[in-house]
Amino acid sequence: MVSRLTTRTTGMQVCQTEPELFFSTKPNEIAEAKRACVSCPFWAACRLESLRNGERSGVWGGLSAKRRLTMTPEERESEIGRLENLRSQNRKGLVR
Repeated sequence: MVSRLTTRTTGMQVCQTEPELFFSTKPNEIAEAKRACVSCPFWAACRLESLRNGERSGVWGGLSAKRRLTMTPEERESEIGRLENLRSQNRKGLVR
């Protein structure tokens, strides 16, 4: 499979132009979707909302559906807390 990512492409661009990649069941496409999330400036917000809303399919913020569904309640709450803290720091200008 040819990668959809280039040095000029961000994860956000791939998400907007090829959303089907983020809902694939093929392991190589799931991995590619996760890689796309790394370069997206909205990865943390996307991940946070997927955890809060209990998204059951797709790659959101670099997390696959399988990973989200196998998280313990403690892991989920810990990750939500970490992401909320990151967002709070970002709003204060502490994170770039």
